[in-house]
Amino acid sequence: MTSFFVITFSLFTISLSYGQKRTIKFDILTGLNKPLGSLDFANNFGWRIGGGIRYRLKNKSSINILQLNYDAFTKRVVFDVPYQKENDKLSKTLSILTGYSCQIFNKVYIGGNAGVGFVGHNKNDRVTKFGINPLISYEPFREVFVDFSYLNFLGGFRSTNYLNFNLRYSF
Repeated sequence: MTSFFVITFSLFTISLSYGQKRTIKFDILTGLNKPLGSLDFANNFGWRIGGGIRYRLKNKSSINILQLNYDAFTKRVVFDVPYQKENDKLSKTLSILTGYSCQIFNKVYIGGNAGVGFVGHNKNDRVTKFGINPLISYEPFREVFVDFSYLNFLGGFRSTNYLNFNLRYSF
């Protein structure tokens, strides 16, 4: 817990002291996932780690140039359904997204990402899917965002979708 606090405090300090005027922002993401649909047999929560590069416009909107996410879920059982391999056991998702967000209220942003996701629990069962990610963000501190999003990866036997809550640090 102490190391998590130290890392969070360090990122917050870097965010406040470095690069506030720059138009190119680097993001670091950490978060929790709640699986839905075909992932939600007995799966509770998953976790996320990621990063990205965005271009901040003068009106505080931003273009998400590239965002890489790695999402993993806890072990679960799918009752040996053979056609559901991409959502089986220790399912993991590597996603590459790009998108846009705009400010709608003071410190509140709405936007979306689209891209590709590689879903599965190992190399043999991995399926490439098209991903759509609408999101809403709140900025409680300068360059620190709380994101709430819905990821939907279309393809494979069934869509893979989950809710995501993450903290995004920009510097």
